[in-house]
Amino acid sequence: MPRKAKPGDSIGRYQIEKEINAGAMAIAYKAACAGETVFFKQYKSPTPTVPWYPKYVEYQQELKRRIESTNAKNFSYRFVEFFEASFGGKNFFQVFEWVEGGKDLEHFLQDARVPGKVTWDQRLTLARVMMAGINAVHEAGIVHCDLKPPNIVLFEDRDIAAGYRLKVIDMDFSI
Repeated sequence: MPRKAKPGDSIGRYQIEKEINAGAMAIAYKAACAGETVFFKQYKSPTPTVPWYPKYVEYQQELKRRIESTNAKNFSYRFVEFFEASFGGKNFFQVFEWVEGGKDLEHFLQDARVPGKVTWDQRLTLARVMMAGINAVHEAGIVHCDLKPPNIVLFEDRDIAAGYRLKVIDMDFSI
């Protein structure tokens, strides 16, 4: 089991600010590097000691390539980097853009239950935008595997008909 980071710990070039959550496979943190806030993920599994670890790293490289080289980049959070470092033993870490200022779809749907809060036309347009995002990910040859309302983040944007842009997050175990 990897050592859990605490605020102030440095891992690689990243300074841990706070723990966000701990799941079965990874621990998520808010971290900073050169003034940029990032989403920092420390994996419990895989670790560099398991036989399938090199294939997992190759898979992560391919996932990043598919997102960055296709239209999926317009609907996904940005993979900053992933690396291996010693922190209470060898660990695998991933770093993603920090997604802030949005509202996940789960909370948006709760708000949409309030009469008049979201018009029918907005709902329809938003559904089209969500399907375009999911389609872009699928066209890149990626299946999310954990697609649920908390993994779709909406950002208000009154310059587009839907009124919101979206980003699909938590794609690191996609296939």
